[in-house]
Amino acid sequence: MEYPGWEVKSDPSVLKYDVQPDGAMWTDVELVSPAYRIRAENFRAVRDVVVHVKTAFRTSVNESCGLHVHFGRGADLFSVHELRRMGGMAHAAGQLISTFHSVLRQNHYQCPSNRWYCELAVRRIEPPCMWASQARATTNYNTWVGDDTYREVVRKALREMNMTTWADGKLHSSRQTFRDPPGPRPSFVRYIPRGALVPEPFDEGIYGYYSQGHEPDERGAPWAVRPAVQHLLTRLTLASVAQLMGMPARAAYNFSWYESVDIEIPQERTTIEFCQARGTLNPESVLLWARVVTSLCYFACVTDIDRYSSLVVCRAHAEEHPDEYDIWDLLVGIGLSTEAARLQDQILSLGSVTGTPWQVYRQEPAQEHGRNRAHR
Repeated sequence: MEYPGWEVKSDPSVLKYDVQPDGAMWTDVELVSPAYRIRAENFRAVRDVVVHVKTAFRTSVNESCGLHVHFGRGADLFSVHELRRMGGMAHAAGQLISTFHSVLRQNHYQCPSNRWYCELAVRRIEPPCMWASQARATTNYNTWVGDDTYREVVRKALREMNMTTWADGKLHSSRQTFRDPPGPRPSFVRYIPRGALVPEPFDEGIYGYYSQGHEPDERGAPWAVRPAVQHLLTRLTLASVAQLMGMPARAAYNFSWYESVDIEIPQERTTIEFCQARGTLNPESVLLWARVVTSLCYFACVTDIDRYSSLVVCRAHAEEHPDEYDIWDLLVGIGLSTEAARLQDQILSLGSVTGTPWQVYRQEPAQEHGRNRAHR
């Protein structure tokens, strides 16, 4: 499907308000941009249209509205390498990214979390389908892999999922910590301390619903980040990656258009879709969220496996130790220090990236934020 120009259309998932006192009636509207390349002038075009809509019309964004960002390769499909890299990145970073968004979008039926409820999280993965260790995957490959399908995995795929050497050897050394990862760090002044932002909580009821029909899972909780991503990076087809990232509902990170791609070319879209953000007509918020999504996907596709794996390990660590690694560390790590500073300002002033007031961070950081700036 092509998107040559801006389009305004009806969206029945948007709930309408009652008739206004002056007799005005609301209608459900979806504003769809063209399929833009990632260029500065295209971000400016999006900003200009959002500003125009906001100023020229009576508009309102309620709790049923979402801000969806698609990432694709034009008319082309992603390669298996690219799709599993982005899937692993989205799965690992899901909890950190959720701290950006309004609590109104947490465990929302229109964008349930991949990290907690996708196939990769809820299904029982048999041990023969994973590698026991780096040594087995590289030196004892034929003995460890019993299924003929897995014998087709090339050495590059083995390299993809060996997320141990760099991260464990350097990141856990006595000279490095999660607070100070290897290499120089771009400038970023932190006002919100690590651990202050609250991620999307795990819901046992939702987990139980999405795990129905699978073999009993003794874990009773989603699969841990690191082995889950390792398993995803060994998938050989686009469909197998998409199916593991999917669920019966439209997920927060939607890979569904690739679920049948091995049988037929998708007729509607060839993108992955980020659905978790709440709708907004704040142009700065729209652009910042789009920059985060596109940069995260691009980084996942092109970075070397050592850097990729180190970030996955950091995110796994952050789930147990949120006071040692957070979303700002992630953004700075992929080169978005400027965007991180602007997003931090938005959260301190508005409550979330898309401007929904919420009290999920401690009050002390906000007070310190004001005092620190007064003394700068």
